[in-house]
Amino acid sequence: MELVIDVETTTFNKGNPFDKRNDMVLCGSFDGRTYNICNRYSSSQEFGDSLLIGFNLKFDLHWLRRLGYELPANFRCWDAQLVHFILTGQEKPYPSLNDVAHYYSLGSKLDTVDTEY
Repeated sequence: MELVIDVETTTFNKGNPFDKRNDMVLCGSFDGRTYNICNRYSSSQEFGDSLLIGFNLKFDLHWLRRLGYELPANFRCWDAQLVHFILTGQEKPYPSLNDVAHYYSLGSKLDTVDTEY
């Protein structure tokens, strides 16, 4: 099963999971059928033998570990940011989600945080 995840956090030190001033605000996942939303107080996500998909996935994985999620030792992951970096000859480290979406003519992400908050 494929499982897409994304973690949203407070932004001290760029949301660094090792900075104790930060907190996870929301974690969302999608397994192709159902959206799952959790916060630090409701940690019910099961990863099992899923293929975990994300963008800048190491950030999300650090947060999940900080909050006590146990990931299976042999779980598989697909980091779209890292894949794009490799496929484009390592030209630009840490490309943004919008840059990658534009590169593949996929439009852009909905970014209501910048426009509404």
